Amino acid sequence: MRSLRRRRVGVATGFAFVALVGVGCGDAQVPDAPAPAAAPPRDLVLITMDTTRADALTPYGQVLPSSPNIARMAAEGVLFEQASTSVPSTLPSHASILTGRYPFEHGVRANAGYRLPEASTTLAEVLRSRGYRTAAEIAAPVLEAAMGLSQGFEQYRDLHAAGIQRIVTQSDAPGNPEVKLDERPAADITRGALRFLDAHRDEPFFLWLHYFDPHVFHVHRAEYQRKIPGDDYLAEVLYTDVQIGVLLDHLEATGLRDHTLVVLVADHGEGRGEHGESTHSFLVYESTIRVPFLLWGPRELPAGRRVPSLVRTIDVLPTALDWLGVPIPAGVTGQSLMPLVLGQRDDLELAAYGESIEFATVFDAAPVRFLRRGRWKYVHHPEPELYDLMEDPGEQHNVASEHPERVAALRAELEALLAGASGTDAGVSEITPEQRARLVALGYSVPTDGAAEAAELNGLEWRGPPPAQLMADVDLSGKALSLLRVGRAQEAERILAELVARYPHNATQQRDHAQALLALGRKEEARAALERAVELSRCAATERVTLSQLLAEMGEQEARQQVLAEGIERCGEIPELLNNDAWVLATSPAESLRNGERAEALARRALAAGGAEVPEILDTLAAAQAERGDFAGAADTLRRAIKVARDLGRPPVVEQMLARSLERVRSGQPIREE
Repeated sequence: MRSLRRRRVGVATGFAFVALVGVGCGDAQVPDAPAPAAAPPRDLVLITMDTTRADALTPYGQVLPSSPNIARMAAEGVLFEQASTSVPSTLPSHASILTGRYPFEHGVRANAGYRLPEASTTLAEVLRSRGYRTAAEIAAPVLEAAMGLSQGFEQYRDLHAAGIQRIVTQSDAPGNPEVKLDERPAADITRGALRFLDAHRDEPFFLWLHYFDPHVFHVHRAEYQRKIPGDDYLAEVLYTDVQIGVLLDHLEATGLRDHTLVVLVADHGEGRGEHGESTHSFLVYESTIRVPFLLWGPRELPAGRRVPSLVRTIDVLPTALDWLGVPIPAGVTGQSLMPLVLGQRDDLELAAYGESIEFATVFDAAPVRFLRRGRWKYVHHPEPELYDLMEDPGEQHNVASEHPERVAALRAELEALLAGASGTDAGVSEITPEQRARLVALGYSVPTDGAAEAAELNGLEWRGPPPAQLMADVDLSGKALSLLRVGRAQEAERILAELVARYPHNATQQRDHAQALLALGRKEEARAALERAVELSRCAATERVTLSQLLAEMGEQEARQQVLAEGIERCGEIPELLNNDAWVLATSPAESLRNGERAEALARRALAAGGAEVPEILDTLAAAQAERGDFAGAADTLRRAIKVARDLGRPPVVEQMLARSLERVRSGQPIREE
């Protein structure tokens, strides 16, 4: 079989060298020969399917017609039967795929409170340094460019990109009708892909496509629901599969297939009720950890090969680079799977590690983690769990007591792995109120800040209740917040008070309890809960904004401004904190607090931190200019704010508010808080 490691160096270079040597060695004439055609560049397409269990797909045993095009990929390419992700959450999992490193190595441990550090080396950065055109089409807010995964991409089209299609999905969960989420549908991701491929077909390229549709909340698409009635999740998988099929057909029709490796993998699976988890992110059972992983494209791939041995999503980067003939950077933990693809090895004897720190961030409990070798999977809990995945793929029978020596060996290996990890806090970032709102819309429990320090997260000592109790409290918390959204604040408050009593040192529970107390008009108690949340947190930007608004209602202007100013000092450049503090300094009824120059400086910092003009911050900037006496400048700023509000499609009430402010400054009056 031909080697798959053909280098990009053209043979024409070698012929030129031979001809030069021949001329220099004597008078013999070298006959002219036609220069051989240069081999086409090897290209790469990475498809990541969000929230897709392996067994949701036809080639992994799904009996319903969920994925005919992915079944075609398996028949014509290579399928890895046992692929493990490193974390059941979107952002850290994608960070591992794109860096080839575990979460404790690259520093991104959860969706909330983290971003990929600039020091990381991504697959896109490696390939761009080699002359590849790099682009990404991103469907979900949790992977927006600000999260750091855009490193190395010339073009990164997320939900903020111009010309994309956005749809609003709405919760189909009973009693939770107000939760909405923006996303890009699969068809729009594929449209962007085809445009890129047509524009760069003659250049080496790397294209990453992120399909989000299987993630809750599900869009009700009648055509696909008719094909898979009663299962909205699989209907969304089928919709995504159809769009992947459009991409595959395009690669075939344009001749790109023969030199384009397509890697399809999922970031994580979905609980679907198994082990008491309806969605994902908290537990580390196979329902959310085992993912599809396939290679398709060039005819050199052995068609229909199924690899039964264990592999990991951290192996995507080194495998892709090995195929392309590009050296794998230092520091990559994953390994190339090409020996398995080529049939040179049956098993690389890999160990798979995975973790979830969600209990740690939401309830101050220990992270949940696993280590797998071959058929055996160890789950680190107060009462150890061991599963034989060949005999028990659903992890229904804990056999730890029957194999104590295997438990001890896997635990020791897990301990050594974590002890050898440097553990970085470089990925920790503050959670802005805007980010928190988006994650809540996705159905995630969001802490006040990021997680604890890496050194604490990487220990094996268990703290907190057992996972079953923690999972019950996750559901209890979700029920309380759902009750709160539909106006049943009294019931919600009773549940949240119970959780606060159980987790008195957890800022997240204090914050949620405060929301219920505010809904009931119990302002003094809400203030105490918010102050406690702030005290327990590193930053707590959202909680500080809420507390400042409550203090304003209570007439405590100086305390309000102090809460915001302290937040800026502790959190850094959070647009919401900067803007709120600037507004107080520009418009406060307390004359002693007003400072137009300082307010203007803060408002401009808020604009810079946000990276784009938004009408609310422009309104604050105008108020600061008016406070300084620059009414002409304030009027110009407000006219700009009105235009931005129209361009962004903001509700009419926003434009009306700005128009009132414009009328005031035109008449030479400062803007005062109403």
